This record gives sequence, C-alpha cells and structure tokens, in this order.
Amino acid sequence: MAGKIHVVDAGTLRPPGGGEIPTQCLLVERPNGILAVDAGFSLSFLMDSKAIGFERFFIRPPQYPHLALANQVRALGFSPADVTDIALTHLHSEHCAGIMDFPDARIHVSQREFDVANNGSLRSKVSYRQHIWAHGPNWQFHTGTATWQGIHNAAYIDADTVLVPLPGHTIGHCGVAVRTGDRWLLHAGDSSYSDLTLPTSPKPIFPLRQYQWISAADRAAARRTLGVLKKLSRDPDIDVINSHSGIDHLARTTGQLITAAAGHPPQDERDN
Repeated sequence: MAGKIHVVDAGTLRPPGGGEIPTQCLLVERPNGILAVDAGFSLSFLMDSKAIGFERFFIRPPQYPHLALANQVRALGFSPADVTDIALTHLHSEHCAGIMDFPDARIHVSQREFDVANNGSLRSKVSYRQHIWAHGPNWQFHTGTATWQGIHNAAYIDADTVLVPLPGHTIGHCGVAVRTGDRWLLHAGDSSYSDLTLPTSPKPIFPLRQYQWISAADRAAARRTLGVLKKLSRDPDIDVINSHSGIDHLARTTGQLITAAAGHPPQDERDN
C-alpha cells in the first residue's frame, strides 16, 4: 500500500492565451522506494526548450530548474536514486522527458504506446520526441490482461499500482491507479482536462479545450474514455485527477494523504 503521496507540478505550461497550467506528477512513498507517476520535463529540457521542438512556441515552459522532478525529489529530502519506478501515462515530452534524470529507474509504459511512438509515421515524428529515450532506459513494457474496476486490458505493475487503458489522447494512453488503503487514486493523464468530480464539469480553459480534440489520436476513443472517467469519478472509493487541472477536490476525500509541493519558484528563478 502507498504511503504519503506528493502531487507536484513538474512542467508548468504558459500558453499564449495567458496564465499558467500545471503538469502534475505523483511521487508515491513506498517501503521499497519511490514510485513516480509521470516525470514532467527533464532539467535539460527546462533549461533549453529547443529540445521540446516546435511545441515550445505553444507551451512555453519557464526556465525554472526547481520544476525538474529530480530536483523536487531532492527538495522533499530524498535522492533521485530513491525513485525506483516511474509509471508513464504516455510518451509526450512534458510527461516523460524527466526520465532522462533517472537513468536507473524502471520505466513502465504500455507496449502499445511505445510501439506507436516509435513506428516512424508522420504522426509519431510530430507527436513524440524519440531522443528522450536515446539513453536506453530500463523499460518495462506492459500488455494488459487484467481487469480493474470493470476496465479490461489493465496491467498490474504490482499489487498496488495499475496501468489502466484510457486511449484517445494517444493510442496507448493509460491512467495509473495507486492503491491508498481501501481506496484508489487514479492519475488520468491527458484523458481529461477538467475536474470530473463537479456536478457539471467545467469546460477546460483555453487552449486546453482546443488542444484536447486537435491533438487526440482517436477522437471517438477519447470520448468513450471521458465517459469511463466520469463513471469512475462517481465511485466513492476512487479519486480521479489529471495532469493539467487542479487538485482541490482531493481535500474533500483523502484527508492528509495527498500533499502538494513545489508551487512557486525560488526568488532567483522568478525573472525567467
């Protein structure tokens, strides 16, 4: 079972429309090492956005070294070497580039997502930055055969961590479910951009609403996945969060289990 879970922004986005949008990752304290859910931007990507490619003109991440997941691990009093496993929702750069800073961690991803990201198609070249994994990560590929909460083709990383297929945003997109006592916390990645726990979910803010559908690899699957997430969010034993919207609703259900960290940069970073 998971111990303390930290929700951290490891890839702030500053789209042309203004404002700041988080890219939320989880750091899960476990007896045998820390599990990260998604990895945000690497330190090298944060300091040289050209590595992101053309997307840097739309997401415009600030050059804040403290956002790098490895630095946030240090800020919590741990070493990056304490992160033994990283479970990825998908392989877009703001979700996975941080694996570059954890060369010894086991990197868990769906086999389908990895295959699509490396198939050489025009879409894969536009959507993915294959140089992120040029260092040869310790990949752990998963093809799901289990069922989790009625969802088929799930893959158990261990008894308390599950890759849950939520296709649409990408073909192999997954959520990552973490057991928290007698409850589950589901990080739904980019399969939704709004708080699904509200009676009427607000439309995602600009430009996320537009990006949600323009970028979807399979729009029909994305709509089906959104329906699945809305159903899961009504389950009193499941808390659903996503990458790019707030986590205020967690306080209503999880008490002190979830802690947010690394909100604002140190003073010497704020002028960037």
